Amino acid sequence: MTESDRLRRIRSIFEAIQRWSADRDLAARKITAIDPSAQLVVIGEAVGPRTLRVSGVPYFDSQGSIGRTGKYLDEILKPLGYTVYPPRDIQVKFGKISCAPGLGRKTAYCTDMCPTFPGYRRAPDGRLMIRPPSRDLVRSPTEQGFLHAELEVVDPKAILLLGRNAYRYFYRYLLGERRFPKLAAIVEGKGEIEFPRYRDAVVFPCFHPSPASPRFLRWFAEFGPCLLDIPLFQRLGECLKD
Repeated sequence: MTESDRLRRIRSIFEAIQRWSADRDLAARKITAIDPSAQLVVIGEAVGPRTLRVSGVPYFDSQGSIGRTGKYLDEILKPLGYTVYPPRDIQVKFGKISCAPGLGRKTAYCTDMCPTFPGYRRAPDGRLMIRPPSRDLVRSPTEQGFLHAELEVVDPKAILLLGRNAYRYFYRYLLGERRFPKLAAIVEGKGEIEFPRYRDAVVFPCFHPSPASPRFLRWFAEFGPCLLDIPLFQRLGECLKD
């Protein structure tokens, strides 16, 4: 499949997602910001309200600035030779995303289990928080085949799942698994871990790189400087080199 064929098919998937979503404020995806033949696909749990939802580019806002989660994700991808920065400069609503910080690295293909914004909820202390995507809000687009189609077109070597929700929903709906190890056991390398495959891609679950997650911040502070010493990232790095 040529790159133009891949882009055409991905554009069609994005347009189908736009028609499916009930969120009228969901920005159209910027097709020029992706690498349609990336060897690494990163799957988050849902569309970010201050980034993809308003800019059309995962992890970047409407002024072209990378979000806080995107910054941590980019640091995680760096030792693997990958980046969240697009392969070229991208114009967004109120500014421009510069590709310069990612030069010399390959752009990962970023998508989500829930390709729309799931909304907000009130925390017990009154704070407004992002609502985790419900099972129905993940099952519906999965049944529509959006993520299946994206992965078929991109055809990566490796898939990186960000966070507990992306992990459990991907295993449930795309791998057909009902029982699986605790996420922390996989990320922290406790015991022998079998990494499953989806089609030809090896699947790697990881913590969600959110600055609001104390567990991720503790883990990143300890292992961030030496990620390739962790069994999960050693195997991921080997997979991307094969």
